[in-house]
Amino acid sequence: MPAGRDGRRWRQTVAIARREFPPVCWLCGLPIDMSLHHNDPMSWTVEHKLSLAEGGDPYDLNNLAPAHRRCNSKKGANNRPVERPKTSRRWK
Repeated sequence: MPAGRDGRRWRQTVAIARREFPPVCWLCGLPIDMSLHHNDPMSWTVEHKLSLAEGGDPYDLNNLAPAHRRCNSKKGANNRPVERPKTSRRWK
């Protein structure tokens, strides 16, 4: 596992987040079914608002939010919106 997401401290942080945060995905806004198996695409995961790659603190609860596994994976480490490529002509 990447640095900052293993060991006792990480497990304790995730347990607090699971207990304290509402079961609503902060990325898509839909409810999260807490009874789903952890491998299910719609299961609960903890999401880093500011990714670890960009210097986010893995243990700061203010940097964590609940998310569906699918939404979290789709976002990845990219916190910036996807920009459209520039084209040489105007498309209708």
